[in-house]
Amino acid sequence: MGCTRFAPTPSGFLHVGNMANFMLVKHFAKSEGLRIRLRIDDLDRSRFRESYLHDIFDVLNGFGLGWDEGPRDPADFLSGFSQHSRLTEYEQFLVELRMRGLVYACRCTRSTRGNSGSFCSSDCAKHHLSLDEPDNVWLCRVEPLFEAAMYDHSGSFLKHSLMERKIGDFVVRRRRESALGRCLPSYQLASLVDDVLYGTTLIVRGADLFDSSLKQLWLAHCLDLTSFQSVRFVHHELLLNSSQQKLSKSAGNTNGHGGSLLNNWRSLQDLEAVLPVQEWIRSF
Repeated sequence: MGCTRFAPTPSGFLHVGNMANFMLVKHFAKSEGLRIRLRIDDLDRSRFRESYLHDIFDVLNGFGLGWDEGPRDPADFLSGFSQHSRLTEYEQFLVELRMRGLVYACRCTRSTRGNSGSFCSSDCAKHHLSLDEPDNVWLCRVEPLFEAAMYDHSGSFLKHSLMERKIGDFVVRRRRESALGRCLPSYQLASLVDDVLYGTTLIVRGADLFDSSLKQLWLAHCLDLTSFQSVRFVHHELLLNSSQQKLSKSAGNTNGHGGSLLNNWRSLQDLEAVLPVQEWIRSF
């Protein structure tokens, strides 16, 4: 039996965009006989709040969106399912990238890096900076001519050129976190490793993460992770706010009123009536 997942972050209260994604995940799991794993992405502890963690479980349980694998409640999550409990596994993959000569150190700040061409603004690759310096990030070298074969939910695939998508070298290890005293993996590396470790076979995510999917496929190619290279993807449209911006926890967008969705919606059916999930399903 294959596996898909809910992958929320405890960086804010869940919003209706999260719910639309969860409902779509539930649809594919039911129609294809897939298990659902709850995977909470909590690497970024600067925005983590226990109230946000509790909200994930409260909302999923309150709206009857059950799952098959993963933590059952906040205490269970913190005791054994946090991404911080898998730092050793992430570091093993980073070591492998280093051994294969696929990373280099970069001292540029986040604000000076860009997504077009090389991700580094100062050509750090030519300076051979120390990979052991914890205040340097690690960038993964990208082969711009690489074409990622991305399978859709039906098993058909299209090849996507990293050059055409303007994907350059990207971060796989962040700078040292002062609170932890160690360097953490980037979202791209951690998400890939989690999906491999947990046997994910279908990923349902927003269209804004399309390039993330390509970056993760590049990493899977570099690390010979064939199981991830055969993962099927569904990239759905995004829900926008009144300013035509995507809903974002970091921007304070929850349900338009603030706080938990449970405070403003009586049932999953009420939410479903105002969300385009059925329209999305018909388009796939």
